[in-house]
This record gives sequence, structure tokens and C-alpha cells, in this order.
Amino acid sequence: SGLQMVEMSYFSQLKIDSENKKKSYCCVVKMDEPVSREELKKLDAIEDLEILQKTPIRVLHRRTLMTREKMIHAARTEYINPKWFYLHLLSSAGAYIKEFVHSDLGRTSPNVGEILGKRADIMQLDVTDLYEDDGTDDDTNEKFRQVYADYRNIIP
Repeated sequence: SGLQMVEMSYFSQLKIDSENKKKSYCCVVKMDEPVSREELKKLDAIEDLEILQKTPIRVLHRRTLMTREKMIHAARTEYINPKWFYLHLLSSAGAYIKEFVHSDLGRTSPNVGEILGKRADIMQLDVTDLYEDDGTDDDTNEKFRQVYADYRNIIP
């Protein structure tokens, strides 16, 4: 059946390995109030933002109630119209991205709504890439920034 016994140390290493990963996401965000391109620059300025996340309500039935420190390494926005935009994120693995956007009733801080000073909600979330952060000179944050650097020149 493919099942096998493993040592407890296997799980310790698995946890360490998962902490060395970064994920990038694309979110479709809807605002309750209009937001300007200028205001979105607050999100574009994110660089290694530490967030505190209490276990989200949606997973509380299967996860331990605790506060986790996670990192939003970089963010890039694409303006769609005054109430909608794309949010591209690079984060530490394990970050709850939906909750970073809508705050989960204040259980994630800071969050997109706090940063913009307006209520935000997430309509769609896609994982776009998974990165190994193996400590080499390969700078994942810089790669992410380069990929999304030209959006304001491409999207009207």
C-alpha cells in the first residue's frame, strides 16, 4: 500500500523544510470603498512584512488555536477599477493568504484592510509558484519583484 513507519526525526525535518519555502499567489481583491492607484502603492511597498495570524476561524476545528508569525516578502498590485485589483504576493509557506486580505475578523494583523484603511475581501486565490529558499545567492524576493515590476507599464 506504500505506507511505511518513519522516525519522529522525519517530521522535525519536514517542518524545517517547509519553513524554507516561499509561495507566490495571485488574488482578486474587492474593496467595499473605492481605492486609487496611489493608495495601492502602500501594498506595492511591502518588503518582508511580519504578520501575526491567529488560527483562522475556517480551520479552527482541525488546527490548534495559536498565533503564528508569518512573512509577506513582497507584494505587487494590478489596478482593475476603483473597487477591484489583483494582488500578487510572495509569502512564507504556511501563511494564511485569505486572512491576510480580509483580516479574519481582526485575527490577522497587519492585513490589506488595515494597510489601505478600507475593508477588503478576497474573491479568488491561486498559487502561482513555489520556491525553495536554500540559502544560495538566488534571491527569491528579487526574482518575484522582477517578474511583477512592469505591471504598471503594461496594464492601463
